Amino acid sequence: KERQLKEEEERKERLFREAEERRERLLREAEESERRLLREAEERERKLNSMVKQCMRDPEVPDLYFVPSNPMNQLSNAISNTESPILLNGKSGVGKNLLVHYVAKKLDLNILDINWTKIQHWNSSENRDFLEKVFEKAASKIQYIILIRNVQNYSSEFLDMLNTSYDKWSSTKKFILVMTSIKDELRIKSKKIKVPEQDAETRLKIVAALAKTYHGIFEEDGDECFQNIANRFTE
Repeated sequence: KERQLKEEEERKERLFREAEERRERLLREAEESERRLLREAEERERKLNSMVKQCMRDPEVPDLYFVPSNPMNQLSNAISNTESPILLNGKSGVGKNLLVHYVAKKLDLNILDINWTKIQHWNSSENRDFLEKVFEKAASKIQYIILIRNVQNYSSEFLDMLNTSYDKWSSTKKFILVMTSIKDELRIKSKKIKVPEQDAETRLKIVAALAKTYHGIFEEDGDECFQNIANRFTE
């Protein structure tokens, strides 16, 4: 009987030690999980802030730029007067994105330039947080144009999130949302401005002006350099 009592006591002590060890292990795992989540949140925040910073830029236009006067006036007036998003639509290569930069420079506005290729692989949560960061920045003291290029490439889910973020921040009246697209019908209510296709002579003048202004920013020479310039600035 005495031996049984001793064995029972030893069993209880063993169970107690095992319970303590399990509790300490769970605490360590919880602390490590918390540290990991904190690191992930900090990295996520750093990534989002970095992306927003990359989107911030001064308007990029050549010294000479041949722009259709009617779309330019429409866009200038819309930016100055409208409270709804603006959609520039037209064929690829007519200069929609460069037109936005041109008008931004004319009106002394800053650009938050969103490019689909940089965020196309992000998940929904990342896109939602990114849009919040963009609109939060655009609603700061500085006047911004949020430019979303080739908006036809974005998913319906992204456009819904874009609508939500715009509705949330638009009351600040600190920014204007401008989108470019080859399509004229989107799920976002907007003021539509058509950018016409320019003739070959004007397009050559645009490329020549861009080449003169930005000569040397590409390593390639000759035709490849001109093509890269055209692709970059006359989408």
